[in-house]
Amino acid sequence: MYGATDVLYVSFAERGTGDASLKLGFLFAMTGVGCIAGPLVSDRFTSMSDMKSLQLASIWSIAIVSLGCLGMGIFSPFLYTCIFSLVRSAGSSAAWTNSSVLLQSFSAPEKMGRVLAVDYALALLTEAFSALLCGVLQDHADLSAEQVSLVMAGMGAVVLAIWSFYHGMGYGAARKDLDELLRQERTSEENLKPTEDTPLL
Repeated sequence: MYGATDVLYVSFAERGTGDASLKLGFLFAMTGVGCIAGPLVSDRFTSMSDMKSLQLASIWSIAIVSLGCLGMGIFSPFLYTCIFSLVRSAGSSAAWTNSSVLLQSFSAPEKMGRVLAVDYALALLTEAFSALLCGVLQDHADLSAEQVSLVMAGMGAVVLAIWSFYHGMGYGAARKDLDELLRQERTSEENLKPTEDTPLL
């Protein structure tokens, strides 16, 4: 959904009175503030010692992104567009941060570079796709910026439902035996470390 909002911002900025360039700057400024605030707020509710909290925070972040898109679609005044842009970007940034931590935590060190590279490539690909979809919906389906925002909110709701089901079924970081597996892994790593009395040669 992120790429679509870059296109929508232009449409939102050009309508009504006032300098379109200035309004576009405000929208991107709100995006920046949201990207900073999202991970800072979510950090208060997550812990590296509880991986389930990171996955749950990512799911809540998807809900916040969808809420931001919904607000942009329902409320037309520019002030509300700025506020919900902040909300949307806060959720997006928090989701990316927490999901990246999960990927790094569960990827084997020798494969982490490839995993993160694929993650970043797919993120850019879907961002480009959402921007393209936004343009097609506006140019060929004659949807307004608000209507496209509602479409994005609907897409977010679908993704939210899928990840909520995944989490509720106990998959991923919500596995019940995950803490025990991580504890065993840490114990085995500590046993492999040489002690001060153990000769290195």
